[in-house]
Amino acid sequence: MRMTICLFNKPEDVDFYYYNPICIDSLVICINNRRYSDLDPPKQIALPLFGNLLSFIFDLPFISLQKFSFKYGKVFGFYFASKYAIVCSDPKLAREILVNHSDNFINRPDSPSWKEISNGYQDIIVARDQDWYSLRKLTSRAFTKTKLKSQIPLMEEQSLKFIQHFRAYADGKTRLNPIEYCHRFTMNIILQMIISKELNYHDEDNEMEMKNIVHYCEAVAKNSGIYANYESFTFLHPLIRLYIKYIKNENTKLVSIFKRYYDEHLASLDPDNPRNLLDSFILASEETGDKTRICYLCTDFLLAGTDTSSNTILWFIILMVNNPHIQEKCADELRHVIGSDRNQVLLSDRINLPFVSAVIKEVLRYRPVAPFPFPRKCKEAVVVNDVYFPADSTFLLNNYAIAFDQEHWKNPEEFDPSRFLYDNHSEFFIPFSLGPRNCLGLNLALDEIFIAVSNLLLNFKFNSVDSKPISEEMVYDIIIKPKDFEIFVEDRIV
Repeated sequence: MRMTICLFNKPEDVDFYYYNPICIDSLVICINNRRYSDLDPPKQIALPLFGNLLSFIFDLPFISLQKFSFKYGKVFGFYFASKYAIVCSDPKLAREILVNHSDNFINRPDSPSWKEISNGYQDIIVARDQDWYSLRKLTSRAFTKTKLKSQIPLMEEQSLKFIQHFRAYADGKTRLNPIEYCHRFTMNIILQMIISKELNYHDEDNEMEMKNIVHYCEAVAKNSGIYANYESFTFLHPLIRLYIKYIKNENTKLVSIFKRYYDEHLASLDPDNPRNLLDSFILASEETGDKTRICYLCTDFLLAGTDTSSNTILWFIILMVNNPHIQEKCADELRHVIGSDRNQVLLSDRINLPFVSAVIKEVLRYRPVAPFPFPRKCKEAVVVNDVYFPADSTFLLNNYAIAFDQEHWKNPEEFDPSRFLYDNHSEFFIPFSLGPRNCLGLNLALDEIFIAVSNLLLNFKFNSVDSKPISEEMVYDIIIKPKDFEIFVEDRIV
């Protein structure tokens, strides 16, 4: 009993337990293997130090947790080392938690690393309580459908540049790795929206500052999953803090670039004619807070709005190569709707392209780039749908498991766009999460994905370089990415 008190009250007279995090992690797990209530979800016994994490050794995390659901059901307890989480692949419970109990689950779990990187939870990704509500109110205005309409010419112009760079390889025999082009396309849309700047598709043509933006974004994105993976282990926190010092340095440099743009925008600001999001944020600075917070907002949009959409476009290309009959059906629909008088698909054409739209949705289901929407922290103990959530526990939605649930999808392992032709499956198709803290830029993401892939298929035919299917193996850090691949591009319009 004395050690239990030590864990939670941290008395100064038991320095060994207080300063021995390995002991604390192991003891917390031993204590917490008990039941919290009669309404606890089923769970596997947790091991000292590791909890249930050893199950991740042989599979990707979202697949491991999917396998847990086969044994324990769609709602179960899971220990990330000493941190207790309730993992959910039940869309009804997810909706109840994220929509009807959103106030109690509005925050992200406590994270020393995220707190450091975000300069004390200043960004919208991990902002908390009233800070988050204020930031969401402001930023939601930028992503209303009305505001996004003003960005349509920007996206359509970027799609033309995107296609132009693919055309340089469209001889049917030159290998192309499309990863960088897809990444630049989505990044340019976000940069144009934020600061009215864009990247050239070839680094040698870019100014040094724009090269630095690319470098810092890649560094933060590449390493963002590392500290998240290991932060569950209290005994690793000192090492993680050293590692964060490097990550923080990259993120700080990115924020510093936006601070320079902030100063430039402030000096030339016309309150009656805001040029971009940065102007709008400055004009609303009473709501967003100081200069630093506004610059963190800008980096949030750039980091969050680039990788997810670009990787969805990459998965689309792979799945078109591997399913040539679907690729040709898309191309036929596009040519029928667009006609022979123009070579560009516009966003206004989407309503007349049901099969292309269905294919995009099936890509989002078949390869959900965000298998785990950001986890939520339970503020106060609560019972929801006969499941007990202890205070400070974590709610984790396994969107991948929902996307492959045979209860909701016929033959979920098959890539079959026809499932979306006459049914949106809105009850369990939730690639952008749910509730007030769902993906802020979902409409923008859907627009840029559509404008990119529809123009690609209108203009080009994609083939593998060896007449074999491209690997659909998944690589995971924070999002699901494809392995590097190459394609042949053949011009459809001669």
